[in-house]
Amino acid sequence: YINIGGGGMSPGYLGQRYAPFSVTPTGQIANANTQGLDRARLNQRLTMWESVESNFAKSNRGELPQAHNDVYRSAVNLMTSEQMKAFSVEDEPAEMLETYGDNNFGRSLLMARRLVETGVPFVEVNMGGWDLHANVFDTLRNTQLPVLDRGIATLTADLKQRGLLDDTVLVWMGEFARTPRING
Repeated sequence: YINIGGGGMSPGYLGQRYAPFSVTPTGQIANANTQGLDRARLNQRLTMWESVESNFAKSNRGELPQAHNDVYRSAVNLMTSEQMKAFSVEDEPAEMLETYGDNNFGRSLLMARRLVETGVPFVEVNMGGWDLHANVFDTLRNTQLPVLDRGIATLTADLKQRGLLDDTVLVWMGEFARTPRING
């Protein structure tokens, strides 16, 4: 499960076992950059990590050591997989990026399509900026809705063209519990 562009609470290690990997719209995963790190050096670091983890596992702290190990093992598996290439939206042709919209939401949707292509079963894309208190109609008409419409339309068409739409569920939702009426 990958979360693109959203914040989130830190649920602790037991909750993190099922928590998403959070990614920025530019594909950055916190503490997961292995560029410039050769395989031998990475293996040295992983060996050192295994030593620390084995001591932590012996600390009699219930499920916490195993949950901690599971989270880190998942991170290492992702960092060393071919799926990491899916986060590199800059590898896409400039025309494709422009079609999605050269903005955070467009890049996030493009990354979501790339992740779906690599087999990631659940991808969540977030677009903030909806908590409007002034210039509501102008902001929606000129900023938020054009970015949203362009990105979603392009994602849908792109998934269809690549034969992925039939096996992909798109859920589009908000979380504000307000009526559409603008009050005084």
